[in-house]
Amino acid sequence: MQGLLSRAVLSAAAGASSSITRACVNALTCLFGLITVPSLLFDEALLIGQCLLGVLSFLGMLCDLNDRSHLIPHSLMYNDAVNTQYNLSADHIRFLRQEDNFSFLRYPFVLSAYTKARLLRREAKMQQRTSAGGMFMMGQPVFSLKVRRESLIEDTVRTIEFVRQSRPATLRYPLKVTFAGEPGIDQGGVSTEFFTLVTEALFDPTYGMFVYNQDTRVLWFNPHSTAFAEMMSHFYLIGAILGLAIYNGVNVDTRLPQVTYKRLLGMEVGLEDIRDIDPTLHRSLEVVLECPPEQVEGLCMTFAVENDWVGHTYTTELVPGGGDVNVTADNRQEYVEKYVE
Repeated sequence: MQGLLSRAVLSAAAGASSSITRACVNALTCLFGLITVPSLLFDEALLIGQCLLGVLSFLGMLCDLNDRSHLIPHSLMYNDAVNTQYNLSADHIRFLRQEDNFSFLRYPFVLSAYTKARLLRREAKMQQRTSAGGMFMMGQPVFSLKVRRESLIEDTVRTIEFVRQSRPATLRYPLKVTFAGEPGIDQGGVSTEFFTLVTEALFDPTYGMFVYNQDTRVLWFNPHSTAFAEMMSHFYLIGAILGLAIYNGVNVDTRLPQVTYKRLLGMEVGLEDIRDIDPTLHRSLEVVLECPPEQVEGLCMTFAVENDWVGHTYTTELVPGGGDVNVTADNRQEYVEKYVE
């Protein structure tokens, strides 16, 4: 019965407005609150009741639907009782041990961004202790990174690459940064300054790795920077730097659109995701899909895209031999899908 009801409501929600979907989620979260609050306060074992699991499963299906349709904000799924009253530390341990017991971490959509960040930091601390093993008896081991301000990027690339090749486990130790020729012990402030300087340099559009959109105020990967071997090593550096920052509990400003994280998670992306990167391009692709069939060939497009950068024109074929494949009413959907990819 529950499966039939779920499919029926999801089918209706798929074509519903955001207000209807919001009302549906509000009703379910209210029910969720009625189930969890008494259990959290009086009898934690009641959390594993069928009613709670049913509501969570149903909210999960709505969350998956919302990821595709973007009808409501994700924060509407958060549950205050779980985020503020429940013992998430013990829940986290059960989840990491992959025990069969119930865990709210299996339903991450009910956890706030703050809660997720706190749990991620807690897990990083646990990994740091595990990586160090018995060496804590001789003092806490650290990943020591010494850089010169005038050669910040070069020193960082060289050190991280050397450690990655020779002692990769060292990357899991707590990071301690030293600027050459400057006194001081890194108690967190030096590392924060280091991450800020490195990310500002690498994400600066004048550096050539990213382009900045004035309308959306976000950065996106420069499609032509991959033509330079040096840039490819720097893209690896960005990943390493962001990973180290998260691992060491340092917040950095990246200004990357949501689609970046969807790709990292292996999630499907579509035309709507382009809106956050380039609204003008998004509208142009919509026009290709919406214009009358007899006008498509009049657009004189092929499955090859040209872009200008620093005085040079670069051509990217969306399919093999794309320059010789005209966009028609029959293949325009494929053209847009390839362009989005």
